[in-house]
Amino acid sequence: MWRDTNVHHPLDPLTKDEILQCSEIVKKDCKEHPDLRFETIELYEPTKSSVKAFDKDPSVGVGERKARASIFYVGKGIGVWKIVINLSDGKVLSKEERPNARPMIQLDEFVEIEKVVQQDERVIAACAKRGITDMSLVCIDPWSSGMFGFDYEKDRHLSYTFMWVRSKDLDN
Repeated sequence: MWRDTNVHHPLDPLTKDEILQCSEIVKKDCKEHPDLRFETIELYEPTKSSVKAFDKDPSVGVGERKARASIFYVGKGIGVWKIVINLSDGKVLSKEERPNARPMIQLDEFVEIEKVVQQDERVIAACAKRGITDMSLVCIDPWSSGMFGFDYEKDRHLSYTFMWVRSKDLDN
């Protein structure tokens, strides 16, 4: 049974090695989808009884370590997969598709949204009407928008984008 020696309690967060192991297991399981993206990888918490048993007698060991990964596929519409992985034996325990769930906005998407908004002619014109001509001072802050049942939300990954202007370079 594989065990990361840096894990000292059943509720310890996943270690770097466990996260990498989880990632490799999921990629192997989903190899037909090279456009796979990870939203989150986290500890799949053990049962309360196993934690209590460990707390009472640490010699029982931390037990099986499991991880939960939330993944999605770029360009495949909306939806998130929840996958539970047994890190002790390297097996996928369950896979559940949540077709109407929206993945969190990823870091590279934040950067892309900021770039697109700052270069949009409508935004540039609206800023100019307000006397803002240096678009490098315009801060763009995208937030995940959720879903409220509007037709335009169907099959789209949307954000609300808030904007403000800094008074000088490096201001926040």
